[in-house]
Amino acid sequence: MERFLDWLGSTPWSVALLESTLAWPLIESTHVLAVALFFGTVMMNDLRLLGWTMRRVPVSEVTGRLLPWTRIGFTIMVITGFLIEVTPKSWTPDLRVYCAAQPSR
Repeated sequence: MERFLDWLGSTPWSVALLESTLAWPLIESTHVLAVALFFGTVMMNDLRLLGWTMRRVPVSEVTGRLLPWTRIGFTIMVITGFLIEVTPKSWTPDLRVYCAAQPSR
């Protein structure tokens, strides 16, 4: 797995994404907005199914209107999440290296 992650981190598009000044903040911001869109629409649908909101609107109408937005949010969330994960910046450092670098007490 480590060899695969090293290869993935050294691909030209991964390095370009990491070194770009605008790409990284735009991808992270888009990811957060997509997560909010996805969970917001899911929550609205759940609240309607529980009968706590929009009681006069049929469930089929609420679901029909929200489902396309839920799918859009999910798709954007998956794509931007993948882009975040393939950059070396987001990988968790090896704990052994971190502990070895700490001064002993």
